[in-house]
Amino acid sequence: MRCHRCDYPLWAVEARACPECGDPFRPSEYEFALGAVRFECPHCRTAYFGTSPEGHLEPRAFECVGCHRSIEMDAMVVMPVGAVDVSSELIKPTIWEQPEHPGGWRWWMAARQLLFSPSTFGRLIRRTGPTGPAWRFAVRGWLVMWVLSLVLTVVVGGLGLDFSPVTRNASVSQRIVERLIALVVLFPTFAGWTVLTALIEHGIARALTERPGPLTATLQVKLYASGATSVLMAVGVVYPAHLVAFPLVVISQIAIAAILYRHVHRTTTGRGVVIAATFQLCLLGLCVGMVLLLAISFTMPAQSLLAQSLRAQSLQASLSWPSSLTSPFGARG
Repeated sequence: MRCHRCDYPLWAVEARACPECGDPFRPSEYEFALGAVRFECPHCRTAYFGTSPEGHLEPRAFECVGCHRSIEMDAMVVMPVGAVDVSSELIKPTIWEQPEHPGGWRWWMAARQLLFSPSTFGRLIRRTGPTGPAWRFAVRGWLVMWVLSLVLTVVVGGLGLDFSPVTRNASVSQRIVERLIALVVLFPTFAGWTVLTALIEHGIARALTERPGPLTATLQVKLYASGATSVLMAVGVVYPAHLVAFPLVVISQIAIAAILYRHVHRTTTGRGVVIAATFQLCLLGLCVGMVLLLAISFTMPAQSLLAQSLRAQSLQASLSWPSSLTSPFGARG
Protein backbone atom coordinates (compact mmCIF):
# COMPACT_ATOMS: atom_id res chain seq x y z
CA MET A 1 0.00 0.00 0.00
CA ARG A 2 1.75 3.11 -1.26
CA CYS A 3 0.96 6.79 -1.55
CA HIS A 4 -0.78 7.65 -4.80
CA ARG A 5 1.31 10.78 -5.24
CA CYS A 6 4.85 9.95 -4.09
CA ASP A 7 4.80 6.13 -3.83
CA TYR A 8 5.74 6.23 -0.12
CA PRO A 9 4.81 3.01 1.78
CA LEU A 10 1.80 3.57 4.02
CA TRP A 11 1.97 0.46 6.21
CA ALA A 12 1.67 1.17 9.96
CA VAL A 13 0.80 4.84 9.33
CA GLU A 14 -1.74 6.00 11.92
CA ALA A 15 -2.37 9.43 10.43
CA ARG A 16 -4.60 9.63 7.36
CA ALA A 17 -1.98 11.55 5.38
CA CYS A 18 1.24 10.43 3.77
CA PRO A 19 4.25 11.19 6.03
CA GLU A 20 6.33 12.07 2.97
CA CYS A 21 4.13 14.43 0.92
CA GLY A 22 1.05 14.97 3.09
CA ASP A 23 -1.37 13.58 0.53
CA PRO A 24 -4.50 12.23 2.31
CA PHE A 25 -5.46 8.59 1.91
CA ARG A 26 -7.96 6.00 3.11
CA PRO A 27 -7.45 2.23 3.34
CA SER A 28 -10.76 1.77 1.49
CA GLU A 29 -9.14 3.30 -1.60
CA TYR A 30 -7.05 0.14 -1.94
CA GLU A 31 -7.92 -3.48 -2.54
CA PHE A 32 -5.95 -6.26 -0.90
CA ALA A 33 -5.44 -9.96 -1.44
CA LEU A 34 -7.40 -11.93 1.14
CA GLY A 35 -5.32 -12.72 4.23
CA ALA A 36 -2.40 -10.54 3.08
CA VAL A 37 -3.00 -7.65 5.50
CA ARG A 38 -4.50 -7.07 8.92
CA PHE A 39 -6.42 -4.05 10.18
CA GLU A 40 -5.44 -2.98 13.72
CA CYS A 41 -7.59 -1.00 16.11
CA PRO A 42 -5.98 2.45 16.55
CA HIS A 43 -6.66 2.32 20.31
CA CYS A 44 -5.69 -1.18 21.46
CA ARG A 45 -4.06 -2.78 18.39
CA THR A 46 -6.53 -5.66 18.19
CA ALA A 47 -6.14 -7.18 14.71
CA TYR A 48 -8.91 -7.95 12.23
CA PHE A 49 -8.84 -9.50 8.77
CA GLY A 50 -10.80 -8.56 5.70
CA THR A 51 -13.35 -10.97 4.25
CA SER A 52 -14.86 -9.01 1.34
CA PRO A 53 -13.74 -9.62 -2.28
CA GLU A 54 -11.75 -6.37 -1.99
CA GLY A 55 -9.99 -7.58 1.16
CA HIS A 56 -11.94 -5.09 3.32
CA LEU A 57 -13.60 -5.58 6.69
CA GLU A 58 -17.25 -6.61 6.85
CA PRO A 59 -18.83 -4.58 8.31
CA ARG A 60 -16.59 -1.56 8.06
CA ALA A 61 -17.83 0.06 11.29
CA PHE A 62 -18.20 -1.94 14.52
CA GLU A 63 -17.30 -2.07 18.22
CA CYS A 64 -13.78 -3.32 18.98
CA VAL A 65 -13.75 -6.54 21.01
CA GLY A 66 -10.57 -5.44 22.77
CA CYS A 67 -11.31 -1.91 23.98
CA HIS A 68 -15.07 -1.77 23.25
CA ARG A 69 -14.73 1.49 21.35
CA SER A 70 -16.49 2.24 18.09
CA ILE A 71 -14.06 2.03 15.19
CA GLU A 72 -14.24 2.29 11.41
CA MET A 73 -12.03 0.61 8.83
CA ASP A 74 -10.67 3.85 7.36
CA ALA A 75 -9.44 4.89 10.83
CA MET A 76 -7.54 1.64 11.42
CA VAL A 77 -3.85 0.92 10.92
CA VAL A 78 -3.05 -1.44 8.05
CA MET A 79 -0.18 -3.90 8.45
CA PRO A 80 1.15 -6.67 6.21
CA VAL A 81 0.77 -10.20 7.54
CA GLY A 82 4.02 -11.89 8.59
CA ALA A 83 7.50 -10.52 8.15
CA VAL A 84 6.83 -9.16 4.65
CA ASP A 85 7.54 -5.46 4.47
CA VAL A 86 6.27 -2.96 1.92
CA SER A 87 5.33 -4.82 -1.25
CA SER A 88 2.88 -4.12 -4.00
CA GLU A 89 2.19 -7.86 -4.24
CA LEU A 90 -0.04 -7.51 -1.19
CA ILE A 91 -2.36 -5.35 -3.25
CA LYS A 92 -4.92 -7.29 -5.26
CA PRO A 93 -3.94 -7.08 -8.96
CA THR A 94 -6.25 -6.55 -11.91
CA ILE A 95 -7.70 -9.65 -13.52
CA TRP A 96 -5.26 -9.16 -16.42
CA GLU A 97 -2.31 -9.42 -14.00
CA GLN A 98 -3.51 -12.51 -12.15
CA PRO A 99 -1.23 -15.36 -13.26
CA GLU A 100 -3.59 -18.17 -12.28
CA HIS A 101 -5.62 -17.66 -15.46
CA PRO A 102 -4.27 -18.64 -18.92
CA GLY A 103 -3.08 -15.71 -21.03
CA GLY A 104 -5.71 -15.85 -23.79
CA TRP A 105 -8.61 -16.46 -21.44
CA ARG A 106 -7.29 -13.80 -19.07
CA TRP A 107 -7.39 -11.22 -21.88
CA TRP A 108 -11.02 -12.00 -22.70
CA MET A 109 -12.00 -11.79 -19.02
CA ALA A 110 -10.23 -8.44 -18.62
CA ALA A 111 -11.74 -7.06 -21.84
CA ARG A 112 -15.23 -8.11 -20.74
CA GLN A 113 -14.74 -6.49 -17.34
CA LEU A 114 -13.52 -3.26 -18.94
CA LEU A 115 -16.51 -3.16 -21.30
CA PHE A 116 -19.22 -4.04 -18.79
CA SER A 117 -17.75 -3.21 -15.35
CA PRO A 118 -14.90 -0.72 -15.85
CA SER A 119 -15.18 0.62 -12.30
CA THR A 120 -14.26 -2.79 -10.88
CA PHE A 121 -11.18 -2.88 -13.08
CA GLY A 122 -10.27 0.75 -12.41
CA ARG A 123 -10.13 0.30 -8.64
CA LEU A 124 -7.28 -2.19 -9.09
CA ILE A 125 -5.07 -0.14 -11.42
CA ARG A 126 -1.87 0.88 -9.64
CA ARG A 127 -1.35 4.56 -10.35
CA THR A 128 2.41 4.28 -9.85
CA GLY A 129 2.70 0.82 -11.35
CA PRO A 130 4.57 -0.10 -14.53
CA THR A 131 2.92 0.29 -17.93
CA GLY A 132 4.20 -3.06 -19.21
CA PRO A 133 1.02 -5.05 -18.40
CA ALA A 134 -1.15 -2.37 -20.05
CA TRP A 135 1.03 -2.42 -23.19
CA ARG A 136 0.79 -6.22 -23.39
CA PHE A 137 -2.98 -6.03 -23.01
CA ALA A 138 -3.34 -3.41 -25.73
CA VAL A 139 -1.01 -5.19 -28.18
CA ARG A 140 -2.89 -8.45 -27.70
CA GLY A 141 -6.15 -6.60 -28.28
CA TRP A 142 -4.85 -5.06 -31.49
CA LEU A 143 -3.69 -8.50 -32.64
CA VAL A 144 -7.13 -9.96 -31.88
CA MET A 145 -8.69 -7.13 -33.87
CA TRP A 146 -6.44 -7.86 -36.84
CA VAL A 147 -7.20 -11.60 -36.81
CA LEU A 148 -10.95 -10.99 -36.58
CA SER A 149 -10.83 -8.39 -39.36
CA LEU A 150 -8.92 -10.85 -41.57
CA VAL A 151 -11.49 -13.61 -40.96
CA LEU A 152 -14.43 -11.26 -41.52
CA THR A 153 -12.92 -9.84 -44.71
CA VAL A 154 -12.29 -13.27 -46.24
CA VAL A 155 -15.65 -14.73 -45.17
CA VAL A 156 -17.70 -11.74 -46.28
CA GLY A 157 -15.90 -11.60 -49.59
CA GLY A 158 -16.24 -15.34 -50.14
CA LEU A 159 -19.98 -15.24 -49.50
CA GLY A 160 -20.47 -12.29 -51.83
CA LEU A 161 -21.71 -10.06 -49.02
CA ASP A 162 -19.15 -7.30 -49.50
CA PHE A 163 -21.08 -4.20 -50.55
CA SER A 164 -18.11 -1.87 -50.49
CA PRO A 165 -17.55 -0.15 -53.86
CA VAL A 166 -13.78 -0.37 -53.28
CA THR A 167 -13.28 -4.04 -52.33
CA ARG A 168 -16.41 -5.61 -53.82
CA ASN A 169 -14.55 -7.34 -56.65
CA ALA A 170 -11.35 -8.14 -54.74
CA SER A 171 -10.19 -11.75 -54.64
CA VAL A 172 -9.38 -13.66 -51.46
CA SER A 173 -5.64 -13.31 -52.05
CA GLN A 174 -6.00 -9.57 -52.55
CA ARG A 175 -7.94 -9.29 -49.30
CA ILE A 176 -5.25 -11.22 -47.40
CA VAL A 177 -2.50 -9.01 -48.84
CA GLU A 178 -4.48 -5.91 -47.87
CA ARG A 179 -4.81 -7.19 -44.31
CA LEU A 180 -1.08 -7.98 -44.13
CA ILE A 181 -0.28 -4.43 -45.19
CA ALA A 182 -2.72 -3.19 -42.55
CA LEU A 183 -0.88 -5.30 -39.95
CA VAL A 184 2.41 -3.53 -40.71
CA VAL A 185 0.77 -0.12 -40.34
CA LEU A 186 -1.56 -1.02 -37.46
CA PHE A 187 0.74 -1.36 -34.46
CA PRO A 188 2.95 1.73 -34.96
CA THR A 189 -0.13 3.85 -35.74
CA PHE A 190 -2.13 2.68 -32.72
CA ALA A 191 0.87 2.94 -30.39
CA GLY A 192 1.72 6.46 -31.54
CA TRP A 193 -1.89 7.62 -31.35
CA THR A 194 -2.29 6.17 -27.84
CA VAL A 195 0.83 7.93 -26.54
CA LEU A 196 -0.20 11.23 -28.17
CA THR A 197 -3.72 11.19 -26.70
CA ALA A 198 -2.33 10.15 -23.30
CA LEU A 199 -0.03 13.19 -23.27
CA ILE A 200 -2.88 15.55 -24.19
CA GLU A 201 -5.39 14.06 -21.76
CA HIS A 202 -2.84 14.01 -18.95
CA GLY A 203 -2.39 17.75 -19.41
CA ILE A 204 -6.16 18.16 -19.12
CA ALA A 205 -6.19 15.98 -16.00
CA ARG A 206 -3.51 18.09 -14.34
CA ALA A 207 -5.55 21.21 -15.03
CA LEU A 208 -8.84 19.79 -13.71
CA THR A 209 -7.92 17.56 -10.78
CA GLU A 210 -6.35 18.28 -7.42
CA ARG A 211 -4.51 14.97 -7.03
CA PRO A 212 -3.75 13.71 -10.52
CA GLY A 213 -1.86 10.49 -10.93
CA PRO A 214 1.38 10.30 -12.90
CA LEU A 215 1.58 10.22 -16.68
CA THR A 216 2.02 6.45 -16.54
CA ALA A 217 -1.44 6.13 -14.98
CA THR A 218 -3.00 8.09 -17.86
CA LEU A 219 -1.13 5.94 -20.36
CA GLN A 220 -2.41 2.79 -18.67
CA VAL A 221 -5.98 4.05 -19.01
CA LYS A 222 -5.57 4.75 -22.72
CA LEU A 223 -3.98 1.36 -23.38
CA TYR A 224 -6.64 -0.59 -21.49
CA ALA A 225 -9.46 1.33 -23.17
CA SER A 226 -7.95 0.80 -26.63
CA GLY A 227 -7.32 -2.90 -26.11
CA ALA A 228 -10.79 -3.59 -24.73
CA THR A 229 -12.62 -1.96 -27.65
CA SER A 230 -10.47 -3.58 -30.35
CA VAL A 231 -13.03 -6.34 -30.91
CA LEU A 232 -15.68 -3.75 -31.77
CA MET A 233 -13.28 -2.07 -34.17
CA ALA A 234 -12.76 -5.32 -36.09
CA VAL A 235 -16.42 -5.23 -37.18
CA GLY A 236 -15.69 -1.95 -38.93
CA VAL A 237 -14.00 -3.71 -41.86
CA VAL A 238 -17.41 -4.93 -43.03
CA TYR A 239 -19.20 -2.34 -45.18
CA PRO A 240 -21.46 -0.60 -44.13
CA ALA A 241 -21.07 -1.84 -40.53
CA HIS A 242 -18.31 0.73 -40.05
CA LEU A 243 -20.96 3.44 -39.90
CA VAL A 244 -22.04 1.95 -36.56
CA ALA A 245 -18.84 0.27 -35.37
CA PHE A 246 -16.49 3.25 -35.41
CA PRO A 247 -18.77 5.69 -33.52
CA LEU A 248 -19.47 2.90 -31.03
CA VAL A 249 -15.73 2.39 -30.51
CA VAL A 250 -15.16 6.10 -29.85
CA ILE A 251 -18.06 6.33 -27.41
CA SER A 252 -16.97 3.12 -25.63
CA GLN A 253 -13.39 4.32 -25.29
CA ILE A 254 -14.52 7.65 -23.84
CA ALA A 255 -16.86 5.92 -21.36
CA ILE A 256 -14.24 3.41 -20.22
CA ALA A 257 -11.49 6.02 -19.94
CA ALA A 258 -13.76 8.39 -17.99
CA ILE A 259 -14.49 5.76 -15.36
CA LEU A 260 -10.86 4.65 -15.13
CA TYR A 261 -9.76 8.27 -14.80
CA ARG A 262 -12.10 8.63 -11.85
CA HIS A 263 -9.98 6.09 -10.00
CA VAL A 264 -6.43 6.82 -11.15
CA HIS A 265 -6.80 10.61 -10.86
CA ARG A 266 -9.09 10.58 -7.81
CA THR A 267 -11.74 12.75 -9.45
CA THR A 268 -15.43 12.68 -10.33
CA THR A 269 -16.97 10.84 -13.26
CA GLY A 270 -17.99 14.17 -14.81
CA ARG A 271 -14.42 15.42 -14.84
CA GLY A 272 -13.32 12.04 -16.12
CA VAL A 273 -15.66 12.50 -19.08
CA VAL A 274 -14.19 15.96 -19.73
CA ILE A 275 -10.64 14.55 -19.64
CA ALA A 276 -11.50 11.65 -21.95
CA ALA A 277 -13.78 13.48 -24.39
CA THR A 278 -12.35 16.99 -24.83
CA PHE A 279 -9.63 16.12 -27.31
CA GLN A 280 -11.84 13.61 -29.15
CA LEU A 281 -14.64 16.17 -29.57
CA CYS A 282 -12.22 18.89 -30.67
CA LEU A 283 -10.77 16.53 -33.25
CA LEU A 284 -14.26 15.58 -34.41
CA GLY A 285 -15.20 19.24 -34.74
CA LEU A 286 -12.03 19.91 -36.73
CA CYS A 287 -12.81 17.03 -39.10
CA VAL A 288 -16.40 18.19 -39.57
CA GLY A 289 -15.21 21.72 -40.22
CA MET A 290 -12.72 20.54 -42.83
CA VAL A 291 -15.41 18.50 -44.58
CA LEU A 292 -17.73 21.51 -44.65
CA LEU A 293 -14.98 23.74 -46.02
CA LEU A 294 -14.20 21.21 -48.75
CA ALA A 295 -17.89 20.92 -49.59
CA ILE A 296 -18.22 24.69 -49.80
CA SER A 297 -15.07 24.99 -51.92
CA PHE A 298 -16.44 22.44 -54.39
CA THR A 299 -19.95 23.88 -54.55
CA MET A 300 -18.93 27.54 -54.93
CA PRO A 301 -17.34 27.11 -58.41
CA ALA A 302 -20.41 25.18 -59.55
CA GLN A 303 -22.68 27.93 -58.25
CA SER A 304 -20.47 30.56 -59.93
CA LEU A 305 -20.67 28.73 -63.26
CA LEU A 306 -24.43 28.43 -62.91
CA ALA A 307 -24.75 32.13 -62.14
CA GLN A 308 -22.61 33.03 -65.14
CA SER A 309 -24.70 30.77 -67.36
CA LEU A 310 -27.91 32.36 -66.11
CA ARG A 311 -26.52 35.86 -66.69
CA ALA A 312 -25.44 34.94 -70.22
CA GLN A 313 -28.89 33.55 -71.01
CA SER A 314 -30.51 36.66 -69.58
CA LEU A 315 -28.25 38.94 -71.64
CA GLN A 316 -28.93 36.97 -74.79
CA ALA A 317 -32.67 37.17 -74.19
CA SER A 318 -32.52 40.90 -73.61
CA LEU A 319 -30.59 41.46 -76.86
CA SER A 320 -32.97 39.40 -78.97
CA TRP A 321 -36.17 40.72 -77.33
CA PRO A 322 -36.93 43.80 -79.65
CA SER A 323 -36.57 41.87 -82.92
CA SER A 324 -38.85 39.18 -81.72
CA LEU A 325 -41.74 41.55 -81.12
CA THR A 326 -44.59 41.86 -83.68
CA SER A 327 -46.26 45.23 -84.19
CA PRO A 328 -49.83 45.23 -82.92
CA PHE A 329 -50.90 47.24 -86.02
CA GLY A 330 -49.56 44.71 -88.49
CA ALA A 331 -47.31 45.39 -91.44
CA ARG A 332 -47.67 48.61 -93.50
CA GLY A 333 -48.52 48.27 -97.19
